[in-house]
Amino acid sequence: MHQSADKIDQISAENKQGWPVALIVIVIIACLGILFFSLGIGDGYFPTAEYHIRVLSTEGQPIPGARMSVQPKNANDEALGYPFDNYTEKNTLISDSQGQIIVQHLFRGFEFGGPVTLLSLFLGSDIPVYICEITATGYKNAHFNTNQLFRRASAGDSPDGQISVPIDSEQVILNIYDFVVTLEHK
Repeated sequence: MHQSADKIDQISAENKQGWPVALIVIVIIACLGILFFSLGIGDGYFPTAEYHIRVLSTEGQPIPGARMSVQPKNANDEALGYPFDNYTEKNTLISDSQGQIIVQHLFRGFEFGGPVTLLSLFLGSDIPVYICEITATGYKNAHFNTNQLFRRASAGDSPDGQISVPIDSEQVILNIYDFVVTLEHK
């Protein structure tokens, strides 16, 4: 009878030692569930506007002939036709004599989306990111992403102007947002 009681005490002691580990595992699983629990679906789109990218030297002089290319953040292909509607062929975004490159993004409905979780609220959403590169002879390349370019329009800032453009046989008014890129000499 004495051995049975000792055996029960031993099993009871072993079970007590396992409780802290089990409790930690349960808490971790609960926290992960909360972080990844879907709060709903978040749909979005890039702001419709015309963006005037001014390419300047560090002295503030316009750089004509600078080229802009656009690529998805984690890819090597050029992003032709999206996110900029007027970028449909490589090597067509070239600054004019005033150092200006003009790109447009036109509304086409929801463009991206997915589940919104607490984790995405803290770490940021899954908005696609495109990297824009500006190159010019005699200058170091400059990079910026579309989130930087779209920031003012997304925030509802006052535009720098407006322009009327023909789209599908009707005139549409687009807000204009200026964006400056400064290139350093090599």
